[in-house]
Amino acid sequence: MKIHENKNQLLLIRGMVKKSNNKLLKYIDNLLELNDSNVDNNYLSLLDRINIPGLKNFINYKLMVLRKINSQIELYVSEDVSLINIDVISDNDYYNMTTIIGVLLDNIIDCLSNQKDKLVSIIIYVDNDSLCFKFANNIEKDVDLELIYNKGFSTKSSKRGVGLNLIKDIVDTSKKFECNTSIVDNFFVQDVIIKIPKIIF
Repeated sequence: MKIHENKNQLLLIRGMVKKSNNKLLKYIDNLLELNDSNVDNNYLSLLDRINIPGLKNFINYKLMVLRKINSQIELYVSEDVSLINIDVISDNDYYNMTTIIGVLLDNIIDCLSNQKDKLVSIIIYVDNDSLCFKFANNIEKDVDLELIYNKGFSTKSSKRGVGLNLIKDIVDTSKKFECNTSIVDNFFVQDVIIKIPKIIF
């Protein structure tokens, strides 16, 4: 979990670095083992609707990883997402938001890496005063929704299973975040709702 988290933070930092700072960008790219040949532009037109620094490139990188393991991806980003500016999100909320998104996307990657069929859907939209993310991926074995947020629980090994418990801690300590989990037609679905104080400027 710590390795995932450190890499996720580097990805977010990279997205916030000015393009003119080539030396720093190249240094971060070396740490992340990124180069021009593994940059995925397939979803950038939709992701360009995200005006939150770092988040667009962060999600694009995760989509690139999903494509590398031959996942079939459906992505939708509503136009009104572009109205949300980083100025309305506190530093702490930004960290919590990206932590939650990072955990869920990493879990999807881990899950699909071990499956024959790899289907994933990501929907990002605005609902009243909330920024919403819906993540769904197919699953090939049963998941106990009563246990998944317990610390230490994992479908992989007893040494994993910190991520969803971390999300639970964030949701339990902040009224701005909500995360709902369900299983629909063999798809593991997680809805993340982030209350934003102001949407349109």
